[in-house]
Amino acid sequence: MTEELFRLIGAALLGILCVMLLRRGNPEFAFLAGAATTALLLHQLILWLRTIREEASFLTLASPYGQTLAETLVKIAFASVASRLGAETARDAGQNALAYAVELLGTASSLILALPVLKRIFEAAVGCFS
Repeated sequence: MTEELFRLIGAALLGILCVMLLRRGNPEFAFLAGAATTALLLHQLILWLRTIREEASFLTLASPYGQTLAETLVKIAFASVASRLGAETARDAGQNALAYAVELLGTASSLILALPVLKRIFEAAVGCFS
């Protein structure tokens, strides 16, 4: 997995180099090089997300706390990644205020998703002391 990650980082750096070299002379080709590099990275991301989903479904079955805890942790992780991606995209477009709003939405959604787990922890703690 780490070797594949390093290869992808190398491909991204190569794509950035191509975009920088082509930008002055052929901005259309620079855009295409950037789009091709992005498509390659997003394709790999989709493959990794499929693997994560399969492993997460295994974790929900193997979890001693039931499906709620494992599903919640996976949902929080995906909400974090999605909000980060959305915020960085907005920042790249020069929309810093929108990026901040997306980050706040991601944080709020993570907190909302964590509430059932926090409730179970609190109930367990109260049950131990009573």
